[in-house]
Amino acid sequence: MTQTQLKPRVRTATSRSTKSSKAKDSKKKDSPLKGRARIEFHQKLDARPIKEIWKRYEKSPTEDLRNYLIEKYLHLVRYNSERIYTRLPNEVDIEDLMSAGLFGLMDAIDAFDLARKVKFETYCAQRIRGAILD
Repeated sequence: MTQTQLKPRVRTATSRSTKSSKAKDSKKKDSPLKGRARIEFHQKLDARPIKEIWKRYEKSPTEDLRNYLIEKYLHLVRYNSERIYTRLPNEVDIEDLMSAGLFGLMDAIDAFDLARKVKFETYCAQRIRGAILD
């Protein structure tokens, strides 16, 4: 095949993928807080004790509070992913492990119960490891 025969196929595939990615982006639901308001919201939460934030999330779970908690505990996903990664073959990608661990973190945030008086870090480490190993 010559290059002239390949060019139309490449353009067609590229234009299709561009259209589909634009359609996906328009369907995404963004957080109500954007830009400066989001930064200010996170700064206000950083000034508060973490137990107060958990109580607030337990009373009325909002997407912004959930996102804040995910960002706050994302380091645990990285840590657990790296520990598991060292025992796996080289074919396994650490980003894949982190992606699975992130789902474990989100599940842990949703299912965490303050009444049990357990540290969230202890609870979520097990959920993250379980999600990665699954």
